Amino acid sequence: MNIRDRIPRPLIWACIVFLPLSCRQPAVNDINASKGHSAKEWQQVLPSDTDWSIWHGSLDRSQWELVPASNELEAEALLRTTAVVALSDDQIPRLVPMKRANGVPFLVRAIGSTWGTDGFELHTSSLGELWIAGGALSHQTVPIERRAIVVWLERMPVRVYVTFSVAE
Repeated sequence: MNIRDRIPRPLIWACIVFLPLSCRQPAVNDINASKGHSAKEWQQVLPSDTDWSIWHGSLDRSQWELVPASNELEAEALLRTTAVVALSDDQIPRLVPMKRANGVPFLVRAIGSTWGTDGFELHTSSLGELWIAGGALSHQTVPIERRAIVVWLERMPVRVYVTFSVAE
């Protein structure tokens, strides 16, 4: 068995999240912060005493969809004061056309990169929490921005964590 198979995936993400902080060099450029749309305002880091045993593996990609850039303004307006919003049947086709999945649809905050090297992992916990981990691979400062994701879950998350990290 390979060592990567024995390390819980959320633990790997936590190391990636906190690694840039330990380097004490700028890892991200919050490109819309000057316009009042700071991505960092959406950040909600997991507590330092997180029990990783309660976190499940990544949600299957079929259970979530990024809101296209053309619909970001509407999504951001819905997420103005909260990290998660239940969506009605008529909101779904406007935010993520042609996408359907099992469960109840929720719009959630995320932080992503404007580059093509970024990605997301979504995790749920046994306590009903949701963690949206955005990340990028780069040797230089990465431009970040607010993103919105529609995720289909069994019930509304009791808490949403939003992180973004850069790995070299």
